[in-house]
Amino acid sequence: MDLFFFSRLKAKFIAIFDNDAEGYRSKCALENKRNWPDNFRILQYPNDLLFRSYPTILPNGTICNDDITKKACSIELYLPDSIIQENGTYYPIEWESRLKINNKGKDEYKYQGVISQKDSIKRNVFDLINRIKTKRYSFEESEWSRIKLILETIVFAFSVESSSTTQE
Repeated sequence: MDLFFFSRLKAKFIAIFDNDAEGYRSKCALENKRNWPDNFRILQYPNDLLFRSYPTILPNGTICNDDITKKACSIELYLPDSIIQENGTYYPIEWESRLKINNKGKDEYKYQGVISQKDSIKRNVFDLINRIKTKRYSFEESEWSRIKLILETIVFAFSVESSSTTQE
């Protein structure tokens, strides 16, 4: 973003990050760097109710629901439920590391998590796309509501409602 900033271009620029700890740390690092002009937006994927109580794997192997916002919401979590579930159960989040994040001079600590079964998720995506293409499954827009939230975040980043350079 520095290159674009120093170029003084008047075009609009959007940086959008995963809604996980790594994405949050990157977003904060950019925000802490300088006051960005009005043609820049620094965003994260939007929140969703699903993320407030999502299955996670504890260190002892048991599964409990936890708020994974700003901790583990990568692009996969925005895919249709049928892709991120097996037999009606969501693939759980596996915790990887604890990150120190400087947010406007205050240190925060967040765990970084990733969704388990990424290979299965990839297969599920390609399978669903193939079934839609071959007319064995009809495309249902409502199944893609979380992806639609990401697209709306990008499309409306410069709307009147988004007057600041960041989105919470």
